[in-house]
Amino acid sequence: MYTGKLKLVRKYLSFLENEYNMTFSFQSFNDFRGFVGPSDCYSFYNDNGCFTVHNLVQKDEWGIYVCDTFCKSQYSLLSQEINLADYDNISGIGFFLKSRWLNYLGKIIKKQIILENSFFGIKV
Repeated sequence: MYTGKLKLVRKYLSFLENEYNMTFSFQSFNDFRGFVGPSDCYSFYNDNGCFTVHNLVQKDEWGIYVCDTFCKSQYSLLSQEINLADYDNISGIGFFLKSRWLNYLGKIIKKQIILENSFFGIKV
């Protein structure tokens, strides 16, 4: 685990713990779908579902996923990928810099919670 990435995830998404009583868990796996190298999962969950930010460390590729419940199987955690473009327009140069991307993700989640009392199908 790279503490800089953990700090960024916590900086932009810890409101899920602090304001909505979700539990946070970090897990690191050795490989993912044929990619050998650290595969880190940052999960926020409650009784209604699990939201995971996934990072292939060496490639620095990120993705977001939801599933019904938190577990220790990365393939279950990453069973349903979320495409942010389905939720808001993605724009701006440098969007995929970690800090901008995670900040943007946090804003989308907050907006969904305000409007629907849930985000990506997970009730809070």
